[in-house]
Amino acid sequence: MRRADVVVVGLGVHGSAVSAELAARGRRVVGVERSGADQVWGASQGPVRMVRENDAQRPWLAPLARESVERWRRLSGPDGRAVLRRVPAVLRGPADAAGPAAGSDPDAGLLDARASVLALRESAVERGAELLFGRHAGLAARRPVGPGPARLRVGGEDVAADLVLLCAGAWSAHHPGWARLPGLRVEPAPMQLATFEGAGDPSVRDAFHLFAEGDERFCVVPLGAGGRLQFGHFSAPASVAHVGALEIARESRRRDLAALRRHFPALGRIGEHTTVQGRHTLSPDGSFVLRWVAPRVATLVACSGIGFKFAPAIARRVAAAVCGERGPLDGVRVERWD
Repeated sequence: MRRADVVVVGLGVHGSAVSAELAARGRRVVGVERSGADQVWGASQGPVRMVRENDAQRPWLAPLARESVERWRRLSGPDGRAVLRRVPAVLRGPADAAGPAAGSDPDAGLLDARASVLALRESAVERGAELLFGRHAGLAARRPVGPGPARLRVGGEDVAADLVLLCAGAWSAHHPGWARLPGLRVEPAPMQLATFEGAGDPSVRDAFHLFAEGDERFCVVPLGAGGRLQFGHFSAPASVAHVGALEIARESRRRDLAALRRHFPALGRIGEHTTVQGRHTLSPDGSFVLRWVAPRVATLVACSGIGFKFAPAIARRVAAAVCGERGPLDGVRVERWD
């Protein structure tokens, strides 16, 4: 039987970051990912993630943002590309609002999603973690409350650990009922990738853009100089949230394209266009939660949609909580087993 101090289930951005932090603290870490090593997207989609150190709508996240940005700066992908690219954010009101942009954030940037996850995995391995890909981790149907280490089946092999940490994101909804966070929501999150004539104009290319769209925000992110854009609303249309993924993708495609044309009427003909279907995982109050669901099993809900960029800071706090360290846990609510 394989033995570990901590088994981390799910090696997306948060599972990879937590594995690296725990291994740095001398813990024997086994990370398990059901997908292959080349699969880094998880439930999130799109090649880049927006980073802002100063978000007026979420000022309490500023310390986590600054801490994470410093960590992203120190990381580089295994192919040598920079993980974080500094790109200013332009903040605008509705499409019909007169006047200049409502504001700007020169300290913003874009994370290369693939390079970010690969760099965190590489860091975990360098620190001594063992990462297993293409393996399924099976949880018991009943809550394990007895003495001794937690046991789970990993790809046909039994593994025992002092703690099993679930970082499965949207797939948390498929865990046995005892292992889920009460009130956890998993919502569709389509994103558009398309090439346009005129998208290489500096007014579009040299910043990422955030617009007010009723109660939501709409984002437009340039993907280099080739006129390719990543764009979409921050959530799927509520009017079709009860139907299947195909209908949601179609409606999101129509809605997102219409919004893009409103905000950038000078964009020319559209070329290649793909709708990628992601999923966002949200705790009941939108906070980051580390919850013990059994004496030796805990689950991390990091609220995808906004959580990716904060992964290094969240992982540091999760590792501190797991290792019983004293220190600030601001930004992560810890709920221990009673």
